[in-house]
Amino acid sequence: METENNVFNDFANICVEPPDIRDKCSQCQRPQSVCWCPALPKVPLNPKTRLIILQHPAEEKRCLRTAPMLKLGLANERCVIFKALNL
Repeated sequence: METENNVFNDFANICVEPPDIRDKCSQCQRPQSVCWCPALPKVPLNPKTRLIILQHPAEEKRCLRTAPMLKLGLANERCVIFKALNL
C-alpha cells in the first residue's frame, strides 16, 4: 500500500506546465547555445553542381539538422532536399 501511495504522490507532483523551450536561432532553428551559424561561410559557397539530398522524413525531426545546415552554407538553389519514404 505504501508503494502505491508513493507512486500516486509522484504523479501528483508532476508539473502541469509545459517545460520552458530554449530560444532558437532564427536562421538554423537550433537552440542558440548550440547554433552553428557562426561556423557557416560568410559568403555562401557556390559549387558548379547542385547537391541533391534524399532525406527520410524521420530524419528531419532529428536535432542535428545537418541537411538544412548544408543548405544554409550554399548559394540559393545549389542544394535541394527531397523528403520521401519510398524513392
